[in-house]
Amino acid sequence: MKTSVNEEKFRMDPNIMDPKFVVRPKDTTTRCGETAKFKVKVTGTGPVDVFWFRFGTDDEIVNDEKYQL
Repeated sequence: MKTSVNEEKFRMDPNIMDPKFVVRPKDTTTRCGETAKFKVKVTGTGPVDVFWFRFGTDDEIVNDEKYQL
């Protein structure tokens, strides 16, 4: 009995870079009502999306009247 397997060939592009942090966010402490600022820089090939979440939750922080991203 003979079987055949379909093979797909992928060409790796050496110019494609995985996303990585160049500047990582640092922990900060503020008083209630004060502004907290975080700096982050990410590089990679193509558009890179960064998402922010409330500590210990799956609640995504979005740009609104309370948060400026």
